Amino acid sequence: MRKNFRGFIVGVLTGLLITSLYGIAAPAQMVTITGSVNTDYEIVSDDGQVYEVVENLKGKEVIELIDRKVRVTGSVTNQGKVKKIRIDSYEVLDQ
Repeated sequence: MRKNFRGFIVGVLTGLLITSLYGIAAPAQMVTITGSVNTDYEIVSDDGQVYEVVENLKGKEVIELIDRKVRVTGSVTNQGKVKKIRIDSYEVLDQ
């Protein structure tokens, strides 16, 4: 019984350590946003929300479009006060 309790405690402490190191991310939700790309690898939406762009294939393409207006679709996660968007598709709105 004591050995099982010790294993349980070690498991709980390991879980707490991992959570404290990486934080708890909210589940991702799919969204489409329209906004401008800035020099900080972010999109500032038309309503003033700031989304940090995750550097996947499409994200790398979008962050090159500095000062351009884009419409992006992707999954958004909240990590504390930071919103991150993993872009699946995008379109440049100003030509």
